[in-house]
Amino acid sequence: KMEEYPESVVINAFGNKKLKFFNNPEILEGFLSYINYKGKNLLLMSSGNFGGIDLNKISENALRKI
Repeated sequence: KMEEYPESVVINAFGNKKLKFFNNPEILEGFLSYINYKGKNLLLMSSGNFGGIDLNKISENALRKI
């Protein structure tokens, strides 16, 4: 059980104000389902299992949008 990082700490550490940071799995899942992946790269980082979201479902949805 790690303490949650504040969004500002992560964004400042990467030095990129365009970075998207989520610490709520429902909001992350909604965002991942909404975006168009064509011409984009996606990097997911977690110290766990992304709050239990179904990554297979997310990836299948993303591949359908390409």
